[in-house]
Amino acid sequence: MKDSNRGWAKQLESLLKQHDEHEFVINIDWEHYADNALTCSVNGRRIGTKIAEKLTQFDQLTSVKVIGHSCGGFINLGLCEGLKAANEHMKVKSVYLAPVSVYGGIFWNYGTQNFGRCADESVTYFDHEDKVPGSNKAPVYSEGVDITHLKESFDYHGSTHQWPIYYFLKINANN
Repeated sequence: MKDSNRGWAKQLESLLKQHDEHEFVINIDWEHYADNALTCSVNGRRIGTKIAEKLTQFDQLTSVKVIGHSCGGFINLGLCEGLKAANEHMKVKSVYLAPVSVYGGIFWNYGTQNFGRCADESVTYFDHEDKVPGSNKAPVYSEGVDITHLKESFDYHGSTHQWPIYYFLKINANN
């Protein structure tokens, strides 16, 4: 919600480009579609599907790793669904950072019941003290990593919803 690709996403993009296993990195600017709690999930899923349509044009593409925070988890879902629909052999790894669960402002448990469902591998980093719906636990189809207890060792004092981003950036900076 109301996030931009100039902050943490830009930092993560730089970190990922430093690793040889990432041939290319795409950082999505969807801030104008993520400014409303009732529509960001639907917009995110549609954007993910559109990105998948573009990526399937690359015949040499065999695997994708997608990382989404909060409502951006729905981009992960749409991208995975689109890629798998076009090529069931495509390898998809989804990383969720405190993903919000509410879809369309109506379906409160949609994310926790569906995130990671179509991915070959899925992991969710969360803080069980987070008050954002669904962001405080792992979805059914995703390996959960509860990082709540690590805040003190990382000297983190910010928002529980932003903590998984900070943690993910720190662990990737050290790899």
